[in-house]
Amino acid sequence: MKTYSDDIEVVDNFTIQVPASANQVEVMNHYSTGLFSTDADREFLIFLHYFEGVNPGPDDQVWEVWVVNSKGDILKKLDGYAAETKTDVEGNKKLFTSTLQAFVHGQLHAGSFSGL
Repeated sequence: MKTYSDDIEVVDNFTIQVPASANQVEVMNHYSTGLFSTDADREFLIFLHYFEGVNPGPDDQVWEVWVVNSKGDILKKLDGYAAETKTDVEGNKKLFTSTLQAFVHGQLHAGSFSGL
C-alpha cells in the first residue's frame, strides 16, 4: 500500500501478507491514528475475500476486514464485508461491521449498539 502527498508523490509504503487464495483485496475508506492503538502509526481498514480449506468452495469463503497499521502489522481481523468507525457524543470510539462488532475503550464487543 502507498500513501501520497497532495502533489501525488509517494510519502510512505508498506505491504501486508494476504492469503494466496484471496480474490479481492480493497483499501476501505478509513484513515486514523490512535483509534485502534495508542502509538502514532497510521491505521487503515482493508477488506479481504478469500477461501480456506483444501477444495475452495462456497462453504470455505471468508469475508474479513483487517485493521492494519503503516508498519504493515495486522492489528485485528474482523468478520464481515463492511466497516465504519464513529465517535459518539461522549467521545467513545466505535467500529461497526456487518456483524455488529463494536470497538469501545480499546476492546471489541459483540452485540448491537444504539444511540449513535
